[in-house]
Amino acid sequence: MTTTTNRKGSRANAEEHGAAQRLRILNAARQRFIEQGFHAATMESIAQLAGVSTGLSYRYFQNKRALVLALIEQNLEEDQRGLATLPASTGMKTFVDELAALYESGGGDSWNAVLFSEITAAGARDEEIQKKLVEAEALANDDFVQWLKLRDKEKSIKRSAEDARVRALLMRCLFSGLVVRSTREPDLDLGLLKAMLRRVLPLVLGDGMDNEPPRKKT
Repeated sequence: MTTTTNRKGSRANAEEHGAAQRLRILNAARQRFIEQGFHAATMESIAQLAGVSTGLSYRYFQNKRALVLALIEQNLEEDQRGLATLPASTGMKTFVDELAALYESGGGDSWNAVLFSEITAAGARDEEIQKKLVEAEALANDDFVQWLKLRDKEKSIKRSAEDARVRALLMRCLFSGLVVRSTREPDLDLGLLKAMLRRVLPLVLGDGMDNEPPRKKT
């Protein structure tokens, strides 16, 4: 019994150590891609920043493409966790303030503006990366659709499933646009930005809008 328990404990420790090594390499890749760009960054420089040998980095990630794919997955998981902790009752002011803060931070930790641009550009040249981006975007969009439906239900608002998809698409476009714009106009007047958000977000959240009229049968 003791031997079996020790083996299980050793296996768990090894898996935990491996996960920590992988995360350290992934975080180093994120930083190198931001600082140097996807093409200029090398597996050697990433391993050096992570404090591991180049050979060990290749054990976890076959190449830079594998690192980008893992970063896309990591960012999707972070988005999903964030949305899961966002109450459906979240008010307009909170949304305005958080999106303004996102702009100020250049996309935040999850989607740094420079990293966002680098991965988007890499996807334009790499079919596998582009496929992963499309898949991740679809999942994130579906998650937000479900969140909007919960919000509508809480507010006793009746709208079509298509309406939720339209609003989710608007939110994703708004988010992506803010991330990119933050690199081009980092000193944008936040008062102006918040005024814009207060106009646009009611279209996304449905706050203050009349219930959608029933469709006529054809």
